[in-house]
Formats: sequence, structure tokens, C-alpha cells
Amino acid sequence: RLAEVRLSFVSEQGEREIGANVAIFREGFQNIFDNMATTVGALAQSGTIGDHLPQTYEERRRMSEMLLRVQRETTISMITVLDLEGRVIVRGNNPEEYGDDALMRDYVSAKPVSSIRRLVLNALAGHTIKSWETFPPEILAKHHLAETARIRLKSWTLEVPPNTFEERGLVMTIAMPVRTSSGKLVGALVAGRLMNNDLSIVMNIQRLLGDRASIYLDDVRIASNAT
Repeated sequence: RLAEVRLSFVSEQGEREIGANVAIFREGFQNIFDNMATTVGALAQSGTIGDHLPQTYEERRRMSEMLLRVQRETTISMITVLDLEGRVIVRGNNPEEYGDDALMRDYVSAKPVSSIRRLVLNALAGHTIKSWETFPPEILAKHHLAETARIRLKSWTLEVPPNTFEERGLVMTIAMPVRTSSGKLVGALVAGRLMNNDLSIVMNIQRLLGDRASIYLDDVRIASNAT
């Protein structure tokens, strides 16, 4: 009986520690979402973008350079500005690609992907959305993120065909309206941080808690500090 009590105590103590670590992990993600929203909100809501929507290649290049600096300083993977019809005005990663409706399309995939159209329509209605989304490889490619997202599949229990990859991307995503300095809604902004192959968060957990952590997209481990 004493052995059972000791085992129960150790088990409950371990569950409490794991629960506390998971709560810290979750809070870390919430902080990332909040920081992203603060950063891109300062651009989207102040008129910094809305008052200067690019019309020429040179204007688009300059805005793209500004967005890219913001991305690098805040570890955001992509910032895209859309017009009121959902067409791309400028991509921070790729100023050459614009005028398309890539974020408004429905994509057919062997594995489920998110409807980014839903986020854009909410942003164009004046709402800000923070959510986890699964981006199809077609969208990632237009932002020069396809190779970053690719993960070669392997398994210790199932037979995996050689040279097969997870090509979707798990993205911490924010969509919000773009307004002029006078408050007029002129478009939408979609920003995101790609989790595939991003070890910074799980390594922070290891340094902070001395614990292993992994991030999964469905059944695929896409970031981990576990060997």
C-alpha cells in the first residue's frame, strides 16, 4: 500500500510539472501572437501602409524592403498586403509577385489545408484574427517559403515511400484590416510565422524548463528539441 501511495504521489507530481510546462509553452505562443499583432498593427492601423499603397514598381520595392526589415526584426516569416478585392498589392518576401488572388483561392490537397480566404474576408470586414493555419505549398512558394517548410518524412513504425515530404506549413497567422490615417479601410494585411523547421521556440523551452518539446502538424513532427 505504501508503495502504491508513493507511486501515485510521484505520478501526480510529474503530471503537475508537465501541466505547468505546457501552460508556459502555451503562454509563450500567446506572447508571440501578441507581439506580432502589436508590430503589424502599428503598420496596418496607423496609415503607414494605408496612406502609401504602392502603385509603381519602385513604390512596391520600397514598401517590400520596409516590410522585410520588420519581418527580420520580429521573426515574422511573411507580411502580405491585399486590396479590397483580396488581390495582393505587395509581399514583403517577394515584390515581383503581386496582383494575384492566391490567398483567396480554395486549394485541393491530399492533406487538409486552411481557408485563408476566410481570414481575408474577416479582415476586410474590419476584424483582427489570430489563429493557427495550415498553408498550402502554393501560397508558401509565392512567399519564398516552400523550401523552408519542406520536411522529409520518416517513421520508425510505418513504411514511408522514399523522397516524400510534408510540404504544407503550420503558420501562426494574423489577419487585420489596413486603414488610412483617417481610419478609412483600404485593404487587409496577412502576416505569419512559419513553424516548420523553426527550432527557436522549442529550444527556448529547453533552456527555460530543461524539458523536451515538439510541435506537430497533424502526425508530422515539424519542430523539436528531442533527439
